[in-house]
Amino acid sequence: VAEVGRWLMNEASGNALDSIGANPLTDNNSVGSASDGNGNYRTFNGSNQWFSHADNATFSAGAGVRLTVSVWVNPTSLINNPVPFSKRDISYQVTLGSDGTAYGLGSSDGTAGPGLIVVNTSAGAVVTGAWQMVTLIYDGTVFAVKVDDDSPASLSFSADLFDGIQPFEVGAWESGANQPLNGGMRRLRLWKRALSAAQLTKVFNDGY
Repeated sequence: VAEVGRWLMNEASGNALDSIGANPLTDNNSVGSASDGNGNYRTFNGSNQWFSHADNATFSAGAGVRLTVSVWVNPTSLINNPVPFSKRDISYQVTLGSDGTAYGLGSSDGTAGPGLIVVNTSAGAVVTGAWQMVTLIYDGTVFAVKVDDDSPASLSFSADLFDGIQPFEVGAWESGANQPLNGGMRRLRLWKRALSAAQLTKVFNDGY
């Protein structure tokens, strides 16, 4: 299965366009932009800005779905325990802890009950003021999260991820109400398969 979504996030304003598919992310509350030596990227104010897209086959989990989601982030602050991306019904989500821990969350039942899986890196894996790639991987037996090209933190998990109807959200979750990102973001990518270690290294080496 090929890559199903790629949002470079190099727009000056407005929606984040899907460069390989037909799923532009809707801009909520005027997500900002900035530029560096690698071009434009999008900026979030840590308060009320986020991107979203209604549930559809591109974003849904469910029976037999395997996935990889990667994104480059440059947090200004981690105080909000920001959520770079989330399928809001906890199908799959990454959270950045205030101590720099990267958390991968998934659920087989869409709740924080017994179907929930949480895997995390060590504290300090994510830092402020620098670009880092954060990746979530599920291959049907292992649920994992990693930062840059470091070894992933992983746990055994063999249930199907919940196939919910809530939107895919970027930069915060629950319609921007919780855990908003303060900082920059670029190159959000989604595959409906689990990439191998070598493939993840290549994605990282491709840079931002």
